[in-house]
Amino acid sequence: METAKGDFKFILAVVLAVVVLSIGVNVNFVRAVEKQPTERGTTKTLASEVRLTKVTNDSKWNQNFTSSGNKTIQSQTVKTKTIKKQNLSIDQQTGIKQQRVQWQEWESAAWQASKDAINVWLATAHFQNISIYASEAVCISQCLYGLPLESQLKAFMLNRGVPQNVASSFAAGVGEAWATWQNGVRVPELDWYPAFIGYSGPQAGPMPNVPMPLSVLVSEGLKEITTASLLEQRIIRNLGKAANSGVAKTAVENFSRHFSLSTQRWLSRAIIKNVMGKGPVPSWNPTDSSAGPVVGGSIIAAPPHIHGNFN
Repeated sequence: METAKGDFKFILAVVLAVVVLSIGVNVNFVRAVEKQPTERGTTKTLASEVRLTKVTNDSKWNQNFTSSGNKTIQSQTVKTKTIKKQNLSIDQQTGIKQQRVQWQEWESAAWQASKDAINVWLATAHFQNISIYASEAVCISQCLYGLPLESQLKAFMLNRGVPQNVASSFAAGVGEAWATWQNGVRVPELDWYPAFIGYSGPQAGPMPNVPMPLSVLVSEGLKEITTASLLEQRIIRNLGKAANSGVAKTAVENFSRHFSLSTQRWLSRAIIKNVMGKGPVPSWNPTDSSAGPVVGGSIIAAPPHIHGNFN
């Protein structure tokens, strides 16, 4: 009985010793693991390293994700801006094309209206204040009259669908230039009435003038209707901001060039005729029927005096 008790005590002691030994080993192992040396010679716990690794990895993932997301957003933004620019470019091109067509139509309307207005002017145009001495007709001021061109031109342009401001600007530019030429016209001792050199009778005429081209007249304002750049400046100045676009300036330039060249041709083709002259012959003597020159004669101011359509 005592032997059995002794054996039991011995076995119990051995078990306790094994348990104690096992606990000690585990504690030392954990301490050894927790005190792993780092590259810099400091110590960190395993749990700290695990947490640090997780945080670091999460941070890198977050950075990569954020960077990738930012790049995607930036890429989408760039694409959106590019598409908007492309759309804007298309819209601008379409707008320019529409403006070009529009101004070409207005340019054509202005030209057609100019021809119509000048032809109306021709129906009323006549000479006045002309004096006749022998065969020569002379006038130095206010020699040519015609209805104001501006109002006629504006009306014809409006009838063709040209906007009010554009029609007014063209009409004013052309009308001012035409008035400058018309008001500056002089008749420089033209040999219109050769029969009046020696007329047998107390009163000569009425008698028509010798036909001559319109270009024989003198006018200080001639360059205003025959120089494209001067007419262009007038119209652009009248248009103001409406002439800022390139298509508007091109239309005005084309019109001015067409108008000035046509005016030059018209001046050389149009004919002055049927200007009826008359006047006294002071030197005529009824006793001997001697002929004498007309002195201080005049004309009959009745249109038309200028023949030849403007085209």
